[in-house]
Amino acid sequence: ARSKAIDRLRARHRRDQLGEAAAAESEAVPPAVAVSADNLLSQRDEREHVRAALSHLPLTQRTAIDLAFFGGLTQSEIAEKLGAPLSTIKARIRRGLVALRGVLAAV
Repeated sequence: ARSKAIDRLRARHRRDQLGEAAAAESEAVPPAVAVSADNLLSQRDEREHVRAALSHLPLTQRTAIDLAFFGGLTQSEIAEKLGAPLSTIKARIRRGLVALRGVLAAV
């Protein structure tokens, strides 16, 4: 019981330190500057390239990547949602990202 209590206190202390560090870091970042039209256009072009590259992936890989990166789900949640083993989801995401990298490099 003593060790568990010490572990919890240490974990709480680490969590508090991380929170304070994150708060200090966010205060150090200057306020956002208005985004230029060139930046907006380049971001839109990048989005279009990524969407086009995603369309080249098999549906299973595209779905797993979409849920992970755009849906914000963890790999375990994706596995549960799709009814597939966790290892399969991990492999789909990994293979999809490798294929995506290859497609984007060719563009």
